[in-house]
Amino acid sequence: MCHSFYVFFQGGMGAALLSDPDKIESILTTLVKGICKPVTCKIRILPSIEDTVDLVKRIEKTGIAAIAVHGRRANKTSWIITVMFICSGGSHDFIKEYRDIETFQKATAASSVMIARAAMWNPSIFRKEGPFPLKEVMQDYIKYAVRYDNHYTNTKYCLCQMLREQLETAQGKKLHAAQSTQEI
Repeated sequence: MCHSFYVFFQGGMGAALLSDPDKIESILTTLVKGICKPVTCKIRILPSIEDTVDLVKRIEKTGIAAIAVHGRRANKTSWIITVMFICSGGSHDFIKEYRDIETFQKATAASSVMIARAAMWNPSIFRKEGPFPLKEVMQDYIKYAVRYDNHYTNTKYCLCQMLREQLETAQGKKLHAAQSTQEI
């Protein structure tokens, strides 16, 4: 039976694994052989581009479907990678609207781009016509949160992320103090 699942590593998790490529290779090989879902991997850029490329090539040989590389800067390199290469990180610095996604993708020579913070701050960033004003996005978000009975703590967290620098305003302080969906 096939199941989707996430692997969490206690102690020595996440980026700490980057110092143990044998363990990374073992974990990914076991996952690829042991489940019938595509396995993907996300790493951070290592101190040297050469080390990063070597690790990516080693990971690629495990049979994974795609690899995401989290990096804050675009590097001009000539990597030869046969799996899908997904660039992750940097949306905070570089992606402000839809057209920036393609620019970032080209600058990193990636197959695709993962966007987290910029999308969390204003999910309408994916609109080709340009993002909606934040106030409108937040109002729509609240409507969906109520409609789908999203827990108020999650709703509050997402709205606080959207407000970011405006959390010190009167509106931000009221939101931060909210203890229920009704108060939000």
